[in-house]
Amino acid sequence: MSLKKIKNFSLSLLVGLIALPGCSFLNKKDKEESKTIVSGEVLVSADGKPILTEQEFNEFLDQAAEADPQAKMMLSMMPEAIREQALEVKKRAATISEWAKREGVRETQEYKNKHKLIMQSVQESLDNEAFMKKHKVEVADQDAKTFYEENKTKDPRFMISQAGTKTFGVEFASKEKADEYLEKIKNKISSIEKDAESKKLKTRDFGIINTESYAPKAIKDAILKAKVPSVQVIKEDNKFWVVAALSKENAKYHAFDDIKDGIKRMLEQQKMEKMMEEELPKYEQKFNIKVNEGYVKDLKEKKEAKEKELKEQFEASQKAQEAPKNKNNKNVKELAQAQPTSAAA
Repeated sequence: MSLKKIKNFSLSLLVGLIALPGCSFLNKKDKEESKTIVSGEVLVSADGKPILTEQEFNEFLDQAAEADPQAKMMLSMMPEAIREQALEVKKRAATISEWAKREGVRETQEYKNKHKLIMQSVQESLDNEAFMKKHKVEVADQDAKTFYEENKTKDPRFMISQAGTKTFGVEFASKEKADEYLEKIKNKISSIEKDAESKKLKTRDFGIINTESYAPKAIKDAILKAKVPSVQVIKEDNKFWVVAALSKENAKYHAFDDIKDGIKRMLEQQKMEKMMEEELPKYEQKFNIKVNEGYVKDLKEKKEAKEKELKEQFEASQKAQEAPKNKNNKNVKELAQAQPTSAAA
């Protein structure tokens, strides 16, 4: 790995770690304000005051490895190179932090407001993580398998292709040519593809035709009613097709093993939602959690009023667009009903 790639990795590693809820350094007081005795080798300092110790640096890397499998792999493969670049990133962060403190940035109201929101978000995220861990939901492979078997034919996400009729067509410019070819091929329908190819005729593989297909309407309608196998001439626009209904194809589905993980995630999400619906009301009652019903009622009324206003605006717009059309239709009708004037003798 090049030095540039290592550096980029270290940068992303730091940014990713900072974004993690509950990173230890987010909750620490500045070293200047802390009475904690520094132990271990100091790696970064400012004006002789420790900013980062070896122990803190190791904790930082441990958190990165725990949070990101790629970081863990890179640290095991190239520990010295990653540590070197990570330390450079931490030094840069320390320099910016010192600038922010000395410039009084942290004392501004804007900074304090943002800091408060971020810390609140971090705390809520950690609380949620702990709650989910305490009320963990799991889905066994057998549960996922049962869901798959019960819903395979109902859920379109499990389907690769629908059942239908495998269809192939040969195009002709005239009905006479199409009829002529039909006579030649009707007793050897299964060989229509090879025969048309050998004669260099214009063909189209319509694939599997069913009620959901996007095949040309005339061809689709005819094939849905056709016996299998069979062949017929169908007119579509100004063309004539010799269309063969070759075989009935069953629906094809994804194998369970290919989508097992996705099914488990979906079922876990459903179980989690159910758990929340069951458990949260218990805690709301236990902790006497209340919501300002008057505020909620006011929001609901305003929402309904806005929806009504938008609906009225839409209806008025529709009427305005229809008015010219109605007027034109009336004029056309009046002209059509008008009697022609007799010419003077």
